[in-house]
Amino acid sequence: MQDSGYLARAAFLGDRFMQLMGLHGKSFFSLISSFGCNVPGIMATRTLEDPKDRLITILINPLIPCVPRLGVMSAVVAAFFPGSRGALIMISLLLISMLLVMFSALFLRRVVKQTERSAFVMELPLYHIPTWRNVLLPTWQKTYSFLKRAWTFILVASIVVWVLSSYPQGVPMNATWAGKMGGMLAFIGQPLGFDWRIMVAIVFGFTAKETTLSTLGILYGVAADASQSIAQAMTGAMTPLGAYTFLVVYMLYIPCLASVVTTYKESGNNLGWTSFGVAYSLTLSFVVGWIVFHGGLALGFQ
Repeated sequence: MQDSGYLARAAFLGDRFMQLMGLHGKSFFSLISSFGCNVPGIMATRTLEDPKDRLITILINPLIPCVPRLGVMSAVVAAFFPGSRGALIMISLLLISMLLVMFSALFLRRVVKQTERSAFVMELPLYHIPTWRNVLLPTWQKTYSFLKRAWTFILVASIVVWVLSSYPQGVPMNATWAGKMGGMLAFIGQPLGFDWRIMVAIVFGFTAKETTLSTLGILYGVAADASQSIAQAMTGAMTPLGAYTFLVVYMLYIPCLASVVTTYKESGNNLGWTSFGVAYSLTLSFVVGWIVFHGGLALGFQ
């Protein structure tokens, strides 16, 4: 799509929508890219000339669920909301993400003190048919890079979680090092209906979102050859409302470590704005999760 010249036109068509958030069409391209991965989405902000537009787009970028997050969300949705309900649940989650992106963009306009909107000027390239080389070669390189990074993170994180959940030996799971860490964080998750296992998975999900299911599998004691899936094991420990709350928090909370590092670099090595972005997404996720959980209880959902 990029090589054909269509994405430049998509940015132009999305300009009117982005103007509602105080941004313009080039930010649209960055946000769309983030549905694949937040890292290239953040890097795509380099096309923005105005530093304040670039900073706002960088900070709202992690609120877009990337492919690893969407994969974990799909597995949990399939277990708790089978059939047509699952599609409605996924649509509602994406709508929540879009609404919070709009709200955050308007809020951050005031935080970064953006008083004037920059003009949107873009040269539209001619339409042309992409060559196979220009499509397949970058696709292979990016896919291989992602798989290499993902499996490295998953392997290392799985080993760390296994060690923390296995020692000291001969004690219940909640008495292991992982259980103690989760116990210290339980007071944060309790108002949202989360047990200590969910809190540990959220912490380890910071390294890479791909590790969440493997972490939950170890903590819930699901063997690799078990007939029961990880998501199905969660159904015995969480209610549908608790699962939906987990999905909201998981979709919005701190982006992965690679995204945080990229944010630091693309913001001009600004530790202050990077820390603000991490704190903002973390606070927003738990506040929205609390509203969803207690709002659902008030409406009679379980």
